[in-house]
Amino acid sequence: MSTKMKQFPFYRPDAICNLNWYKENETEYLLNLGVKQATIREHIDFRFDKFFETRIEFDSRVLLPDTLCLPRRDSNFINLPIPYDVGDHNEILIENMFVSKIVENHVAAYFSKPLFLFSGNPYNRICLTMENFSYKMLYILMDGRMNGNFLLFDSKMDQCFNFHFDLCITIFTRLKSAKDKKLFSKEDEFWYSYFNKNFEGYNSHHRTVIKLDYGSKIPEIKLELR
Repeated sequence: MSTKMKQFPFYRPDAICNLNWYKENETEYLLNLGVKQATIREHIDFRFDKFFETRIEFDSRVLLPDTLCLPRRDSNFINLPIPYDVGDHNEILIENMFVSKIVENHVAAYFSKPLFLFSGNPYNRICLTMENFSYKMLYILMDGRMNGNFLLFDSKMDQCFNFHFDLCITIFTRLKSAKDKKLFSKEDEFWYSYFNKNFEGYNSHHRTVIKLDYGSKIPEIKLELR
């Protein structure tokens, strides 16, 4: 095993650090928001892939392969699906609160500091740390240069938000033992029911991916194929 793989256990030895793809004013903006690159020690300590399973699809037309970070079907975890594209979270209301604010409030209330935001693509090593989280960070990272997922978690590793930039789904995962950390103060059944009633997706292919791939991991997802 190479030294590089030992340093970054989830990421491939040939992984690209795509933070270099962003414009100088964008990286400066992230710095002004308090975002820093995680240390090698933090890469080693936090095996954040315990929250998900990786499925990789290769396409010769793109530089990096597409990646799905599917939630693990594990008896220790609760996986709650949230519908809608990440880019729409600051426009859509659930019971008079924007989805983005629901997530930000939960992170502020129940995540410890520092926070970590890691790419879920093993070919794309972006690993960031911060004291506070906002969707402004996500919107810079998803601005046409990132495919796949970003995972937001803290050092306790008992909960995680899995943001997918290419599908109308976000997964909130928490340990079953963390019963006091309810999302939006709602019972788990609320989120399953809400997702099934409100998920649309971009097209029939995306709906199939959610039903078959995510549904195999979260049996509470009940979607009809169109």
